[in-house]
Amino acid sequence: MALLETLPEHIPLAPGVDLLFLPEPRLKRALLQLDFDLPLDAGCAARSLLAQLLEQGTAAHPTRMHLAQRQEELYGATARVGGLRAAEKHRMRLQAGWVGERFLPEGEGVAVQVLELARELLEQPRRGADGAAFDAEVFQRERAQLARHIRSFVDDRAGYAQQRFYEAMCAGEPFARAPWGTAEEVEAL
Repeated sequence: MALLETLPEHIPLAPGVDLLFLPEPRLKRALLQLDFDLPLDAGCAARSLLAQLLEQGTAAHPTRMHLAQRQEELYGATARVGGLRAAEKHRMRLQAGWVGERFLPEGEGVAVQVLELARELLEQPRRGADGAAFDAEVFQRERAQLARHIRSFVDDRAGYAQQRFYEAMCAGEPFARAPWGTAEEVEAL
């Protein structure tokens, strides 16, 4: 038995840009996921922190509470930014999900509004005073939180063991790096 009853349609949009499209009528939610594959290098720490900062608010929705309220107004839609390891790449991901229109009240549609919210996360983040890239207090808090998270990773036995395995088996290779960087790299930002 095939894992998927339908196979994704592959549409090459441009060199290095592929669209995988899988319509599946059994599911109630639509999902759009944009993956940006970048080197698994010292920039991972900055990108991991950036993902956390982008989720703190936008110009139109300046706090996490405002973002959550907007997502609830859109029938529980989601718009997220994150980062993870994908082989020897650091994958930054923008993900948006929403309820399929056939499950909404007559005449309602949320897809365009959810995509606009996801675009806001990337293009119109909450700025700091005097046009600073980010609010200084939020930056300090999120940087400290990420460094704490990295340092506490030793308490996650399975995750820590897996990361140590990668470091030992792939020493000197990009794959040995943790996708979130080191606490020292984060604190140096």
